[in-house]
Amino acid sequence: MSKVKNVTIDDLAGMVQRGFLSVEKRLDGVEGRLDGVEKRLESIEGRLISLESRMDALEGSVRELGYRVEALEEVNEEIVERLGRIEQLVDEDYQMRIKRLEDSMARVYENLALKKQ
Repeated sequence: MSKVKNVTIDDLAGMVQRGFLSVEKRLDGVEGRLDGVEKRLESIEGRLISLESRMDALEGSVRELGYRVEALEEVNEEIVERLGRIEQLVDEDYQMRIKRLEDSMARVYENLALKKQ
């Protein structure tokens, strides 16, 4: 035997209302979580913008350093060329002085040889 319960319109309205309240509570919970997710996404977006700004600044710094390195390489090449020329001049001067000393010594030996005779 099954019991049959008479359900009134008021009973059905109450059930529907409880169902809506339950759904409303769930939606409030979902909205709360979505608000939290949205705040986190906004925070992440802010960090990304900050990181992009830093990267742009670093790219500019790296580019500037590249220009400076190129300039230093040019200066270095010029210095190497000048040092090579200076080394050549010093070597030529050294050879010339040795030649003069050799010539002077040859004259001294000649004078000594003449005096002995």
